[in-house]
Amino acid sequence: MALRAAADRAESLGSHDQARAYLEQTLAVVSDGQEQAELHERIARAAQAAGRIDLADDEYRLAAEIFLTSGDRVGRARALSALGGLTSFAGRTHESLTVLAAAVAEFDDLADTREGVSLRVRYAAALANSEDNDIDPLPILDGALARAEHLDLVPVIADGLVVRSLLLMARARPREAKALLHGAQALAQGHGLTDIDLRARNNLVFQATTVDPREGLAVARAGIEEARRLGRLAWWFGILGNAALCALRVGEWEWLEASLEEVLPMGPEGYNELELSEAQLLVAALRGEDILQGLARFGPAVQALADPQQSASHELITAWAHLLAGDVEAAYATAMRAHSMSPLISPLALPLAARAAVRLRDESRLRAAAEALETSGVHGQAVDTDRVTIGAALAALAGDRVESVRRYREVIEHWRELGLAWDLALCQTDYGLLHPDEPDAGERLSEARATMERLGSPSMVAVVDGLGTLDKQQVHASGTSSSDEVMTAAGRIV
Repeated sequence: MALRAAADRAESLGSHDQARAYLEQTLAVVSDGQEQAELHERIARAAQAAGRIDLADDEYRLAAEIFLTSGDRVGRARALSALGGLTSFAGRTHESLTVLAAAVAEFDDLADTREGVSLRVRYAAALANSEDNDIDPLPILDGALARAEHLDLVPVIADGLVVRSLLLMARARPREAKALLHGAQALAQGHGLTDIDLRARNNLVFQATTVDPREGLAVARAGIEEARRLGRLAWWFGILGNAALCALRVGEWEWLEASLEEVLPMGPEGYNELELSEAQLLVAALRGEDILQGLARFGPAVQALADPQQSASHELITAWAHLLAGDVEAAYATAMRAHSMSPLISPLALPLAARAAVRLRDESRLRAAAEALETSGVHGQAVDTDRVTIGAALAALAGDRVESVRRYREVIEHWRELGLAWDLALCQTDYGLLHPDEPDAGERLSEARATMERLGSPSMVAVVDGLGTLDKQQVHASGTSSSDEVMTAAGRIV
């Protein structure tokens, strides 16, 4: 009893590794099978909270096997539901789907119990994450939520709302998804459901990457501090991984670097390790390093996970690495491949593909990226500003210089209002590339260069500096004359 009480106290203080140690000591002196299974469950939960994913996996499986031997079907259903959720969180999507599909079939008679309803919510989440199955998870989830409401299962309802938001995000309905996440978070906070609260924050940060990265970074910072306070390392790692692109877009590169340097020595596992390590590589690429070999080393791990979102994220970072290394053809192809892998990554991959097409001055490829983004149906402040940026470039490559300049000048100010320093600098660079003879081109490029120097991106500084040495005939992508007298959107210069 003393060891269990010590474990309870350690958990309440956020010391989950210490709690696990007390529980393991308790397990060593317990002989009853039922008690052993329940202790394995508790050890798994403590290990999961501390980010020890592999250990938690082993413990949930042990609990499920002992429950099977003892004939405790409710306990086994609970352990398998937790195992399915864990493997899904770890990015092992197909494994999660296999575990949960089998469990749903095995415990069909428990459909109207807490454990049966929870299983179906987790199963719907696994279906949503797999993205490549023929089963629509929404009816399964809605049926489970209806049962949860009748059974007064608040934790299952809050969890189900988070899952439903994921389904809506994948279906390009981000506003509904965000509203559901805020609702799930309020429900979780009102009932002391810490993990669901942190999960909702985690997903809000991911969604904000293409909607409002500045807001996403603020949510991430608060979520990281809460996870740190509670000792929930798995959520600390997860939220930081989602915050990486928000921080890069806002221009908080030093904060991101410091955060990654703090957590990577803690030994994140599986999906967390992969995501955080690749984020660190992306920062290194922005700093001027060649990271392609480093990314290639993660290829087998990405393939083993077989998670569409992680595979697409890996390709997205690879596309950035190609662009920063000057291989614009490869950047375009890789970004378009990332788009094809997961609709959740498309709003990030397609603007990058468009930027590569601008560098190539390839109207057809730029139009392909623009049409794919339009077809995606995703909307939000940042991605809609990406649309306007792409439209400005299309006008230039189609020969409508006046319209292109007008759009660029408007969208540059919009990026500034959104507080996205990196996007602003990239947009200004493209403007200078396509419209070098505009009276304000030098001022735009000067500001872009200053931003890139402040952030510390020598590869992009070199791009801006290179614009000043390009032959005029080469940069007149908008179809204007290369004679000394050039008509511009602002008037005429000689």
